Amino acid sequence: MSKSLQGATSNTIKTFDRGIGATVGQMAKTSLKAGGSELVEEGLQDVNEKVQHNLYRNANDLEDAYSASDIALGAGGAMLQALPAVIGLGTLGGGVSGVHTMKAFHEFQKLTPEQQQQAVMAEQNRNGHAIMQSLNKMHHPIKLQKKTLNCTEKLYKHRAIM
Repeated sequence: MSKSLQGATSNTIKTFDRGIGATVGQMAKTSLKAGGSELVEEGLQDVNEKVQHNLYRNANDLEDAYSASDIALGAGGAMLQALPAVIGLGTLGGGVSGVHTMKAFHEFQKLTPEQQQQAVMAEQNRNGHAIMQSLNKMHHPIKLQKKTLNCTEKLYKHRAIM
């Protein structure tokens, strides 16, 4: 566990050393991944709608069945329609997050190297404390299970004697 905490600390230090440019780049990459999945979802929803129409349409339905090219073009159109919203919301969320991150970097850069190291160590301690609390919470049911098993074994042994 100490190795994972040390790794997290060194990653934090590397992030601060790389600076705001690298962090902004990482945030943009994350936003593109989230936005891309949202666009794909819109396209798949359109495909699903048209396939459902083809499968369950009535004989007296005025709309014909959709061809494969109609389904593909509809999915592309749905993705294209969703693009401005995805970009707009991603920019809005990224902007708010970016302002907060830039402020944090600015405050961190004002610290002396010793204070920076102390801040990183404090973060490591907070993370370690949270991990230890989680492990401790998980440990109590294990003790209870062992006690229950011991009681069950004693009960079976007692019944076997009788």
